[in-house]
Amino acid sequence: MSKTVDSEHRTKHYKDMIEPKLKDIEKWCDEGAIDVEIAKRLGISVKTLYEYKKYSEFLQAIKKGKENADYKVENSLYKRAMGYRVLEKTIIRNADGEIIKEQIQEKHIAPDTTAQIFWLKNRMRENWNDKQQIDLNVINVNIPGITDKEPDNPDN
Repeated sequence: MSKTVDSEHRTKHYKDMIEPKLKDIEKWCDEGAIDVEIAKRLGISVKTLYEYKKYSEFLQAIKKGKENADYKVENSLYKRAMGYRVLEKTIIRNADGEIIKEQIQEKHIAPDTTAQIFWLKNRMRENWNDKQQIDLNVINVNIPGITDKEPDNPDN
């Protein structure tokens, strides 16, 4: 098969089989699917998936879905770092399994220091980086008894 015929076949396949699934692709990415999983769901190879990224609407569907997923994770991390409140439902049953009482109460989820550290190290690197940059360039340091002259060579 020549390159032209192969290219025409891919274009037809894309238009017929992939283009109608752009909303699905975006949704899959929003749900956390990675390229390998997307290719599998589409019944194509990962190499073909990368080739289809030349179509801007295909690439945009993937980017938009992945951005949505990233924002969800970022918001969850922020929420976990700050702490939050949640309603918790408790059901009390008798020995026969019948519901005696339902109780809803607000529960406080404490801030998570690991999430806070992760957030700070990534969002405020200049203040929270573990690596310290030390400038070892020293200019004109005068220490009594020490000079920058070469010692005299007694053999000269």
